[in-house]
Amino acid sequence: MKTLIATIILVVAQIASAQNLPINLNPFEPIGDQTQIISEQNMVLPVDISTTQVILSASDYSFPVVKVLVPELAGPTILNHQNTNAGAPCLATYETPSVDAVVQGNPAVEDVEFKITLRKHTYRNTIENKCNVTLTENIEATIRGFKFVHSRTQAMPDRTLGDCF
Repeated sequence: MKTLIATIILVVAQIASAQNLPINLNPFEPIGDQTQIISEQNMVLPVDISTTQVILSASDYSFPVVKVLVPELAGPTILNHQNTNAGAPCLATYETPSVDAVVQGNPAVEDVEFKITLRKHTYRNTIENKCNVTLTENIEATIRGFKFVHSRTQAMPDRTLGDCF
């Protein structure tokens, strides 16, 4: 199906080019503001900053990163932020490759402020006369001076173009 659509786009583009007609080859056009913030919340949650909850793992990543497991994030989030076999939602930092740099020889449960943002992205699919909607949820926190983040995106069912305005 995708090959057929690509062939049709190519033929239409060649005809339009021969006729000097303008054509948009991008079938996914943003509708209005393509990104809309659905919710944004700040909250303080307890985080166990110890070597049992701060780990070095490559699970669901292309290389090992320092992650912190935060079971309490399961409640206020919409999407699943748990990595494979992690046992709890987690965030990663790219600012250090060392668990010890985060734990700092001082394991403790600390109250940490989290920012959770849910966004809706809407795109017009002019080829199929539909619109595509995705949700993206981002989580941010600073733990002992290191920025931890996690993001998940989920495609929603396609909608008719009339539902997207």
